[in-house]
Amino acid sequence: MVLCQYFLNFPEILIMKSFLILLIFLIGYLQYAQNFDDQGGPRLSRITEEIKEGSVRKGELIKENDALNEDIKDLTDGYVVIEELARSKMGMIKHGEILLRVYPPEKEAHKLKVNND
Repeated sequence: MVLCQYFLNFPEILIMKSFLILLIFLIGYLQYAQNFDDQGGPRLSRITEEIKEGSVRKGELIKENDALNEDIKDLTDGYVVIEELARSKMGMIKHGEILLRVYPPEKEAHKLKVNND
């Protein structure tokens, strides 16, 4: 009697075994895809590293942008910075000022290197 019930239920057992094997294979493939494939965990770690590097670079650019904005504000608001730049870069002098240039003695003049930028 038991043997008869086993053979009657044989197709159901075969279906369940194949379903279990398919389920185990599917779980194994998903674990592989998540942990070792380029679309899974390694890609996520690369993306998080790129995000960290991007945020550091963004902070540097924000600081540089703030410094440039301060320079623009100084140039638009006052003439002190413009005057200082004109004096240092172009050698300009004010009315009533006397420009004195001090030259080194001739013995030391040939040792000095002149930059004409």
